[in-house]
Amino acid sequence: MKCSPQQYARAFGEVAAKARSPEEKSAFVTNLTNVIRRNRDLPSRKKIIEAIEKFLRKQSGKRTVSVVSARPLTSSQNDIVASFVKQGDFIEYKVRPELVAGLKIIVNDETEFDGSLKRKLDKLFGVGQKT
Repeated sequence: MKCSPQQYARAFGEVAAKARSPEEKSAFVTNLTNVIRRNRDLPSRKKIIEAIEKFLRKQSGKRTVSVVSARPLTSSQNDIVASFVKQGDFIEYKVRPELVAGLKIIVNDETEFDGSLKRKLDKLFGVGQKT
């Protein structure tokens, strides 16, 4: 890989910020695709796209909030999540039965609140802890 996903993201973000029209933005995407292809980095395109999305969110001050629960959220749980998120945040809901109960909230792939029963049980029985 000639450039890291973060380098592609930064370059794209800086150039795209100067775009005045949708046509210019489209041209930037085409040019980026050509550069990625020329550098033979197409197998890493998913990582590159994720890095670009993360870079652009950070530049705009928006967050990605992932809500992972054992079952679909109830209306009261949805209200709690709604009180936490800001306008413009990207919210992703996932259902993972292995959590048993409760939920996890992950902000920008960095900050995590884990209120799942699985985590509590793992902590109680020492699963995953070094001895």
